[in-house]
Formats: sequence, structure tokens, C-alpha cells
Amino acid sequence: MSCVLQIDAGNSAAKWRRVDHGRALKSGRAQLDDGASMAVLAAAAEGVDAIWLASVLAPSDEDRLAGFLAEQVRAPVERLRAERACAGVINSYEDPSRMGVDRWLALLAARRRHDGRLCVVDAGTALTIDFLSAEGVHEGGFIIAGRRLLESALFQGTGRVREGEPGWPLSPGRNTAAAVSGGASLCMVGALREALRQAGDPAPALIVTGGDGPALVEAAALPALQFTDLVFEGMEVAMGARIPA
Repeated sequence: MSCVLQIDAGNSAAKWRRVDHGRALKSGRAQLDDGASMAVLAAAAEGVDAIWLASVLAPSDEDRLAGFLAEQVRAPVERLRAERACAGVINSYEDPSRMGVDRWLALLAARRRHDGRLCVVDAGTALTIDFLSAEGVHEGGFIIAGRRLLESALFQGTGRVREGEPGWPLSPGRNTAAAVSGGASLCMVGALREALRQAGDPAPALIVTGGDGPALVEAAALPALQFTDLVFEGMEVAMGARIPA
């Protein structure tokens, strides 16, 4: 396809980018209930040859988004799903469709980026940690609440905790806000370190994506390869595998 609109519809927002002749020229974020950001998304869809949609939204919200896109342009909307196998990566789920498509696409892109055993981390609304063998077999993974979810759980479940502090402190806080931020950081950093410890040998290469990825890697003091658009890259791998050579 010469012009494609790629959409990664996550838990907090739909990230999108428009790719013209292999070059990503426009990108943005849209909220389903925000008319202004959806209007920008609609404008980005004008003239595309296809729309690729990877969604972890509730089925009704996904249908609403796909319907909105179909109303804006005549281009087909291709909904991506996790598969049993693709591009040398084998899904370990008994029902592959139950794996979040964002995790699946990140695995595909990570394998294209790097050989050997991998630990693929997506630090967004949720923190996902997945392992891929050198042979391309998914070895399982972890799903943990991301930083904002961890903090919001305290905000909603307590009467006096109102907000944390910016940054990723790992030392004990001397006030409530610092203790909340430090606790959230400690949970995420500790989870990642423990997951890598459990992985054993050979130690996997760490590949990280997601909005909180850079801060998490810095706080954990771990060597990592960082990529901004791993899910979008995975779409290209998945769709490329469907086109006969």
C-alpha cells in the first residue's frame, strides 16, 4: 500500500500515524469522546489506501471507532489480531486471539529488530513484559498496572492520598506524595528486575517501548534497546507476511 493510516487503539488513547510510501509523515493521539482529536484523525485518514487498526478496546468501542473510520473514507479498515504464528514468531497462548494485539505486534517488531532471546517491555497504561526464545517461541509474560494506574488506585481507594510527585524516585518518601511516587516506581522497577532474574540464562536482550519506557529504563539502570513505535512496526511485519512474495 502506498498510503496507510496505522492506529494503535490502547486503553488510554488511540495513537496513530500516517505512512506515505514508507515514510511516517504525520502522527497524533485521539480520544474517542474528544471531537477535536477525532476530527484530526479523520483528516489524517483522507486519501489513504488502507487503515490498519490494532485495538485492545472493548468490542463496542472498537466497533464504534471502526465505524467512524468507515464513514470518513472509503479505504478498507483492516483489524489486526494476534495469530498462532507470524514471521517466525510462535504464540504460546492456547487461544492466540486472547493475547492483546499490542503485545503480539511488539513481539513481531522486536524479532525483526533483534535476534536471540528477548525480553520485550511495553510501558504504557499497563506494563507488559514478554519473553521470546531465540527460536521465536513466546515463553510467556507478565501484565502489571502501569505507573498512572498504580497511583490512581491509591487516589480512588483512600481518603487522604491525592497525588504523587513527578519523577521516578526509588528512595523512601518523606511525605505522602513522595511515598506514593516512590512506591509506584518501586513496583515497576522491581517487577522488571525480578522478571529478568527469573528469566535465567541465556540472559535476554531487553527491548523497550511505550511512553514510560525511557523513564523506566533509566530508573532501573538496565541496558536496553528503546524504540518509540514498536507496535506500528509490528503492523508492518504482520501485514507484510500476508502479501505473497
